Order: sequence, then C-alpha cells, then structure tokens
Amino acid sequence: MVYNSYFKLMYFREIKIIATTIFILCFFDAMSGEKGNALPEMVSEIEVHYGDPDPINNFTTASFEAITNDMFNSCDTLWLRLTIDNRLAKDTEYFIHFNNALKGVRLFEPEGNGRYTERVSGASVPEKNRSVGLIIKDKVPFHITSSEETVVYLRLERKPNKPLYLRNLKIVSIEGFIRYSSNTFLIQAFFVGIVFILCFFNLILFFLNHDKLHLYYFLYAFVTSVYFLFYFGILETFVFSNLPKTNTYFFFSVLVGQALYCLFLMHALKNEKIGHWRRILKSVTILNIAAAFLAPFLSSLDYDTGVNISDVCSMLNAIIITLMIFALYKKVSKTVKIIFIGTFFLILGGSTSLFSNIRYTQDLHVYFYQFGFVVELLFFAIAINYMHHLEKMEKVESYMLNLKLESESLKKEKEAIKLRGEIELKNRELASKMFIISEKEELFKDIIAQLKKVSGVDGQADGLRAIISNMKASQYRSNWQEFEVYFSNVHPRFYEELAKKYPDLSKNERRLCAFLKLNLSTKEISVVTGKSQNSIDVARSRMRRKMGLKQGENLASAIAGIV
Repeated sequence: MVYNSYFKLMYFREIKIIATTIFILCFFDAMSGEKGNALPEMVSEIEVHYGDPDPINNFTTASFEAITNDMFNSCDTLWLRLTIDNRLAKDTEYFIHFNNALKGVRLFEPEGNGRYTERVSGASVPEKNRSVGLIIKDKVPFHITSSEETVVYLRLERKPNKPLYLRNLKIVSIEGFIRYSSNTFLIQAFFVGIVFILCFFNLILFFLNHDKLHLYYFLYAFVTSVYFLFYFGILETFVFSNLPKTNTYFFFSVLVGQALYCLFLMHALKNEKIGHWRRILKSVTILNIAAAFLAPFLSSLDYDTGVNISDVCSMLNAIIITLMIFALYKKVSKTVKIIFIGTFFLILGGSTSLFSNIRYTQDLHVYFYQFGFVVELLFFAIAINYMHHLEKMEKVESYMLNLKLESESLKKEKEAIKLRGEIELKNRELASKMFIISEKEELFKDIIAQLKKVSGVDGQADGLRAIISNMKASQYRSNWQEFEVYFSNVHPRFYEELAKKYPDLSKNERRLCAFLKLNLSTKEISVVTGKSQNSIDVARSRMRRKMGLKQGENLASAIAGIV
C-alpha cells in the first residue's frame, strides 16, 4: 500500500480551505431553506390522511388530521386535503407538483353532487397517461372556483419508508409554468448547441490527430450532457415519453461521465512527473466504473439507494480531485493548470447543486451544476488547443533546429572536404619535395663518387675525404631540415602528439612515422631514405612492438589517426 505524504500536515491548509468552502455552502443553503412546516403560497390549510379509503366518497371531515411538522409519516399511500385561499389567486388554472419522484399522483377536484374530476401524474406513469407531461413529472392541474376557497384532494403513492416533505409541494400557475417550460427548452437547446459544436470539432480532431485526449473529451461531454437532458425532461419528452422507468436510468450517466473525466485527466497528465497521483486517479476511475454498474442495478430494487450511491461517489470524486488540484497546481504545466481551473468550476457548481438538492431550496438547483459543466468544457477546449499550439510550436522549433543543424553539418562537411583537399595537396607537395630531395642526394652521391676518384689520383686523399665527409653530413642535415619544415607546416602537431602517445620511439622511427603519415609505400620510403626495403620492413616491425599494436591492427592506419 502506497502512503502519500500529501495527506500529512503539509496540506492541512488546503484541507481547511475545502472544509471552509463546504461550510459556507451549507450555511447559505440553511439560511435560504424553508423553516418549520410553512405552507405554500395560496394554501391556507393542509390536512393528511394515512392509508387508502378507496373510493374517495368514503372520506369524512374527521378522516383528515392537521399536519404538525414538515415531514409526513411513513406510509405507502397518503391523502392530502388542500384548502386554497382564492383571494390570493391571480390566475384561474394552476399546477400542484412535488419536487420528488413519486410513483403516482392523483388529484380529485370536487364538482358537486359527490362527483370528482380526476387527474393523473407520477414518475412511473407514461406521459400519454398523464394529465400533464413535460419536465416536472409529479404535477397535476386544478382550477380555482368562484367561491372564497378551493378544496382539492391529492392521493400520493410512494415507496415505503421514504421521506416526503411539505416543503416539496409547490403551486405554480399554468401561465407561469408555460413560460418556465419555454425558457427551460431554450436554455437546453442553447446548451445542446454548445456541447454539439465542441463534441463535433473534438471528434473531427480525433480522427485527424488520433489523440485520445480528443476522444475522451468527446465521450465525457456527450455522456455527461445526457444527465442534464434527463433531468430537464428533454429525453423523456422527445425520446422516452412512454418509457418512464427506462428514462430514470439516465440519471446514472453522471457516474459514467465522471469515469471518462478521470480518463481524460490521466491522459492530460501523462507527461507530468506525478506517477503516484496518476495511480490514485486510476483507482478513482475504477471506483466510478464500478459505481456506474452497481448504482443502476440497485436502483432497479430501490431507486433512492442508487441515487444515494451516485451522490456519495460524486462527493468522493469532488474531494479527491480538489485535493489533487491544491497539491499539484504549482507543479504541473500551464495546460494542466487550465484544466484544473475548469474542473474547479465544475466542482463548485456541482457542490452548490448537491447541497441545494439536499434541502430542496432550489427547484432548478441542477443549473448550478450545468453552468459549471459548460464552463469546464470551455476551459478544457482552451487547454487542448493550447496544448496543440505548444506541440506545433515545438515541431516548428524542432524543424528549424534540424535545418540549422543540417546547414551547420553541410558547412562543416564542406570545410572538412576543403581541408582534406588542402592536406592531400600539401601531402602530395611534401612527397614531391621528398623525391626532389632524394634526387639531390643522388646528385651529391655522384659528385662525391667523382671526388673520391680524383682524390686517388693527385695524392690529396685526406683533404678530399674530409671535404666529402662534411658534404655528406651537411647535405643530410639540410635535406631533413628542409623536409621537416615543410612537414610541420602541413601537420603542425604531429610530432608533439606522436611523442605523447608513443614516447619510446627513436628519432629515425619518428621520421619513418612521418613518411607513413604521407601514405608513402615501403618502396617509396626506401627510395627517399636510400635504405633497402628489407631494412624498412624490419624498422616497421620494431615500431609495431614499441607501439603495442595487436595482430591485425594496421600500422599506417594507427599513424594516420594521429592529428
């Protein structure tokens, strides 16, 4: 098990910031919530009856009791008797609805003579069988009578042991609801348009670049959008109007979206040196995938249980990702920082939505979450574009650097070719000089030979032999001095480097090395030096031993490698 130092006291400051943020959200949520058992506007009295006296005609005034608190007692079926003050009514047609997924809602409106008009709604009722469809499932219409009060009866079906709060009951005019529906559809159409454009371009970029970051962005945006289209009734209205139970499973698309977000973030962090955090993120991804399978299965048994699992998983994701943002923000690249900023907007909007939903202080609390999601997608798009801009700039810089290196390489190669040409030319000049020196030596030898003949004739042998000896020594020194001057001009560091590498070589052996440096053959060296080829071969063998060359190593190549 890996223990991370990020959870030590060094990050206590970040944890305090998170706790303070949550406290502030809870505080404002608590301040904005309804207190006690405050009745909805227009309602002067609400009475409750637990159980089902079917038919409704069996009810008597004594059948109902006053509500003493905000929460109704646990019961599969209950009846509500609402008395509405008509003096507060501004319209003649209203809806009664609950911010809760009730199995069935039936409204009975008295017509007189013991007759009632019945209207139906509910989360499990197909839209074709509801009195009113669209967006808010648990709503039924009624009319304001001409008397001072309007009395209606509500029969509510719910799952056992599930709480139902008085504050969930709302009364909205039909005219206001129509405006609400129109505005909601316009907002969602705008939302779908933005998401469609972002998804379309990222899908195209994925096919062009084959970068998984675009694919994860597309899948995350698409799947998470399904949740909002579910919540605001778009899917039910236009796709699953007569499959209400199937429609409810799209609530859990938020868990799949969270798993895809983790994959997106892991891919964005692939070049960052934060391996331990990527392993944590991988574990969170696996947790989300498991929850995405488990929650819908449990919801088929108990829908609220699946919803609670989804909420808990979302909270854990928010806490872990928030900790990651605080821990890594200063360590990651600018691209990931932009992604973190977008994620923070989503976490802020989602947390506000979640806390508002817990207390039902906002009917449209999911708008907080949706707004954060749209802002996040825009930041993600900016981050991806910025990332690809950097990649393009790096490619351009790399291309320019390669061009520069190739240009320098060509320039150096040309200079090397020129230099080699000059050296070869000078080497040829040196070789020619050597042969000229050799010819001069031959000439001197002939002169000396003639002098020897003369010395034997006139009796001045001793003086001529001295002259001959001095001429030989002077000519030998002069020839070698002339050669070494030319050689040193072409290879100024040769003798110095040769002495460093092979200090045991004699003067004659160093001169032999100079001939080999000029790439002269044994025969040519024999001609220049006046020694036999056999003597040259013996000298070469002796040099190989001194230089420590192994069998197979070429003497001329070893000397040619000396600068």
